[in-house]
Amino acid sequence: MSSGMASLLVCLATLSSSLVVLAQRGESCKAMSSPIYDCSQTIYSDCKNATFVTDRSTFSKNCSQVSLFWDAPLYNMTLLFDSDLIGPYELCLERVMCTTAFLTKNDGSEVEIKWEKFNEPVCFKSQQDIPIMQFRFDAGERWHCYGSFINFFFRQ
Repeated sequence: MSSGMASLLVCLATLSSSLVVLAQRGESCKAMSSPIYDCSQTIYSDCKNATFVTDRSTFSKNCSQVSLFWDAPLYNMTLLFDSDLIGPYELCLERVMCTTAFLTKNDGSEVEIKWEKFNEPVCFKSQQDIPIMQFRFDAGERWHCYGSFINFFFRQ
């Protein structure tokens, strides 16, 4: 067998094993993450409905903006943004590519986020002095993007 044919067989075997892993994704899980480095972190999951808590106190107080890189987005990623701010605050999100984004209200209903301008963030006020805001990012059932940045910042 030629080396080209052997390489092709290895690639096909790798692809088919990757498809089996994707097909076996569970329903719900906690997202995994890399260590925080320079106000950024990579998050990833192996289930259909992943949840990740991003606590402002986890990031350096010197981070004016935080960047989460969702590696190989697929299905849903729910982010719980927890702030150590006392009193009302705003959470501002920059446009998140490769997903449809939703704000989850306190009653459990969702509102789709529409970015009016490509490069301008959309800000959300805290609800009734509750320090946690919840957002769901839906990347769909087909993998079509290597990764997606979720960039955000807090302000009082």
